[in-house]
Amino acid sequence: MPSKKKRTQDTGNLFEVLLRDLAFQFDPDKFTLTLKFPPSDLLQELPTSLDQVIPLTPNESQEAVDLGLTDYSELITESDPIRVKIHLKAYIRLALHALKYAHPKIPRTKWIEVIGLLTGYTENADTPLACLIVTDAFPIGHGTDITAQINNPQSMVKVYKESSKKNQIILGWYHSHPSYGAFMSETDYQTQVRYQRLSSNASPLTSPIALVIDPTRISNRSYGFKIFRLKENLSTWEYPRFEVLNSSLESLPDLMETLLPLSEGKAMFLEYDHD
Repeated sequence: MPSKKKRTQDTGNLFEVLLRDLAFQFDPDKFTLTLKFPPSDLLQELPTSLDQVIPLTPNESQEAVDLGLTDYSELITESDPIRVKIHLKAYIRLALHALKYAHPKIPRTKWIEVIGLLTGYTENADTPLACLIVTDAFPIGHGTDITAQINNPQSMVKVYKESSKKNQIILGWYHSHPSYGAFMSETDYQTQVRYQRLSSNASPLTSPIALVIDPTRISNRSYGFKIFRLKENLSTWEYPRFEVLNSSLESLPDLMETLLPLSEGKAMFLEYDHD
């Protein structure tokens, strides 16, 4: 029989795994919150399904929407292939674009969304290891506190021409959700459907992606964004596993704070000479 100390240690390991990889799915139509527990060797002797469906009152459901709990993803494991690699330059450009219009020095009531395009190339195209390499992000514009759209088609034409000079293509689009989490709204869904239909010749693994960033959630633990793509049926979301190349989460907040003045057209530093 395991000692009390050993059982306590095993329990601690179990909770560590559950808390680390716990995912959830909020359904505002059914007023439920489903907690999804990851598969683990530590769960072998426990019931096969530990997923918990929590009923919510209409008021609690609305609070979940207000808190951004629609920002959920299916459980992504380390065994899933990386489908999107983002160059640090591209991430900095899109993050600073979002932060320019939503940061602590701006009154929260004046925070607004931004929108832009992602460019790059496909690695290992037409193979099971296909991966999108995002090399750059092109800020296009900004909207209101709840929406942002690319109103001028010429913007896309300019980005297309610019990326073509580098033998690259438009891989998708990004927009921000300042303070209310990364999720795809119904309007975002319609936009994504149009993008993927325009690329109907692409394989499911190389279809355009949508990146949603909440600049208020950038921290030393999170890049503040999630990536979405529709499956072949164009009705079900998938959440490609991604990585930001040559980056350090630990220094990310300081990096953003240092570079933010550049997005506002200010000098990053001044020289202090003595006569």
